[in-house]
Formats: sequence, C-alpha cells, structure tokens
Amino acid sequence: MNSITLVGRLVRDLERKNASNGEYTTGCIAVKKDFVKPGQKDSTFFEFVAFRQSGDYLFNYGAKGRLIAIKGSHESNDYVDKDGNNRVGWSVRVEHASILDRPREETGQEHAGGGAPKQAAPESDDSQTWDPFAP
Repeated sequence: MNSITLVGRLVRDLERKNASNGEYTTGCIAVKKDFVKPGQKDSTFFEFVAFRQSGDYLFNYGAKGRLIAIKGSHESNDYVDKDGNNRVGWSVRVEHASILDRPREETGQEHAGGGAPKQAAPESDDSQTWDPFAP
C-alpha cells in the first residue's frame, strides 16, 4: 500500500501549471521532525503535485507559510538532468488536502499568485463561528 499523510507548512507560494489533460498545482511542504540530532535540519521537505479539485483548492487558498495537511501517494519521477545524467525525483501526488490555519492579516499589499484570498475573520462576536472555507 502506497499511502502518505503529511502535515506541515508551505515553503513557497504554489505554482499553477498546464498539462495536456488540464491544470495542476505544485508546491513544497516542510514537515517538522519529532527528534533532531545536533547539527541536523529540523524539517523534511516534500514536493507535491495536486490535480483537479485538490489542486484548485490549494492554489486558491494556500500561500507560503500556511499550515496544510495532504494525503496521497509517494511517487518517483525519472528524468535526465542538464548534464545528461539519469535522475530520480520523488513527490507526493495529492488526493486530499486541507488548510489547517487562518489566513494571516496582510498590510495592504496584494498577494501575487497562488495566495490566500483576503477573507478576514469577522469582528470578535462570541455568537458567530468563523468558517475559513465559507464563500
């Protein structure tokens, strides 16, 4: 069984790309390690690709620094580098995705491409529950 579930932060803004069978979204997620030896990096980085609704969702609501959960399969991609060497790259093919935090407050700057929409949390009112996924 090839199944992987990751929770971490987006390393960079997402990219939207075109293929013969439609658009897809690519990105990278940093997942914190439970135990880190001295001098070792405290995160592992996973490239991912998301198609159809998962890709649309991540591209429309994801941005650098956002906390996300992705579930899918781990795949290898064979390619030849610029020097003619055979290489293998690994990525996660996303089947399901969720954004786990609220968008950050922005200071009047428009976010360029692949960023979270500017849906702000409502004024503090204990009678309302804020839904980050509401239209």
